[in-house]
Amino acid sequence: MNRLLIVLFSFLIINDGFGQILQTTHLPIVKIITNGGAPIIDEPRTNAQMQIIHEEGAVNDIDDVPNVYDGNIAIEIRGQTSQFLFDKKSYRLETQDEMGENLNVELLGMPKENDWILQGPYSDKTLIRNVLIYELSRRLGQYAARTQLCELVINGEYMGVYALMEKLKRDKNRVDISKLDEDDIQGDSLTGGFIFRIDKFGAADENVWSSKFDAHFQSILYQVVYPKPENIQPEQFEYIKTFVDSFETVTFGPDFLDKENGFKKYIDEDSFIDFFLLNELARNPDGYRISTYFHKNKNEKIKAGPIWDFNLGFGNVNFCAGSSHEGWILNYHQYCPNDNWQVPQWWNRLFSEADFYQKVTARWTDLRADILSNENIFQTIDSLSAHLDGAHQRNFERWPVLGEPVWPNDFVGNTYSAEINELKRWLSNRLWWMDGHIENTSQDLSVSSIASLKLFPNPILDELNLEAIMTRPVEISLQLFDATGRKVFDWKVTPPPGQIFQQKVEPQIIAQLPTGIYFLRISRNGKFWETRKILKL
Repeated sequence: MNRLLIVLFSFLIINDGFGQILQTTHLPIVKIITNGGAPIIDEPRTNAQMQIIHEEGAVNDIDDVPNVYDGNIAIEIRGQTSQFLFDKKSYRLETQDEMGENLNVELLGMPKENDWILQGPYSDKTLIRNVLIYELSRRLGQYAARTQLCELVINGEYMGVYALMEKLKRDKNRVDISKLDEDDIQGDSLTGGFIFRIDKFGAADENVWSSKFDAHFQSILYQVVYPKPENIQPEQFEYIKTFVDSFETVTFGPDFLDKENGFKKYIDEDSFIDFFLLNELARNPDGYRISTYFHKNKNEKIKAGPIWDFNLGFGNVNFCAGSSHEGWILNYHQYCPNDNWQVPQWWNRLFSEADFYQKVTARWTDLRADILSNENIFQTIDSLSAHLDGAHQRNFERWPVLGEPVWPNDFVGNTYSAEINELKRWLSNRLWWMDGHIENTSQDLSVSSIASLKLFPNPILDELNLEAIMTRPVEISLQLFDATGRKVFDWKVTPPPGQIFQQKVEPQIIAQLPTGIYFLRISRNGKFWETRKILKL
């Protein structure tokens, strides 16, 4: 479709449907016109024209001549749960030249690239959760995707407030790591750069491997994101897999604290500390276990991040105690023990090292005095929400969800200001709680997460099995009592940390038990932990 027809097509349909909602705005206007008015789907990408109108400090009009970008793109729907549950979709797009090849461009002050995301907040009725946390991350000195709030029109239909943002990828202005070429398969050149993640994966996903150490009886899956599947060499995949395996093995092994060969040999502590604090600040229920990115540069250690996808953070979730401002979300298994995606237990192991959690405390104290002070955070929220004045009214005219529950909302405000006030109220309580508990982080995590233990079957007939995963060496004491309080047997075991430990109670002991109810008292290092009821058939 030539340029004249595109403009005519846009003019004809801008006045239909929801087109009248937007005429002028102080936000950038992003207009997308698909070739022939074709729908945008998940796959394959749809060819389209994108126009961006923005004059800093001025009022932008839908009919203004595009002055930021006016060219080709290929666009598709993005997201997993969101694209099926939410009417307002998010998109990924690629800027292209006339031949359909990648075209690196600067958009709205963001450095040149060709891969971009239009993230459409829907269940997040503040419209700013991702923008807020990414801004805070960058202030901490940790890269996060740059964002620009804008208003989107697709084929003349107003789509609401969006965040145009950078896609996470290797680039000197994004994840700044070395380029890994196909012939970099040995020596120092093989050591970076890599981007990898923990996430949900399907059978069709490539470059995925399973951790040797389960998390609360659930597998942890890693995937290499960079290099891409079509470019990565077997030697490169094996290198990063082995490096991560080595980190996990050392973390759960006897050399954990070794000054030269312990866990500090493998990870950049400062990045992991900031990653922890940002996820805990938002109490992000997806943190650590989904959409969790890492990167490694040449001849360097693993760095945690960039952070990604906080739509469910800051109390915006009604399951797994997600709305509570108390507790460490690192203990996710406490709230959702049956979830198929759990937090890697090496996080808890890190907090068993005094120097690590003392650094966490010191970093939090420093940040609370400045970057993460209540005043600075709330000023940022006020600035972002004020910037959306006018735009948020149009967004909720297009998507009338204020006062309506949208999965997985816990709080449902009738107005935009109510949503913003709730975000600030929740954050105020969260900051207060973290201030009071940050010095006890190691104790909080070790008490609740020192072990995962399963006893089965129950009821028992002729056998009783124990499965345990420990984050550190701990002696487990099992004492079985009958209904009268008489101790039937006493059994002690010290499972190796990190690995699934399995052991069967001697069958002759079970066989001698009369039918009835029994109580199993479980202690850790001599201290009572819990009691479980067992029925013998």
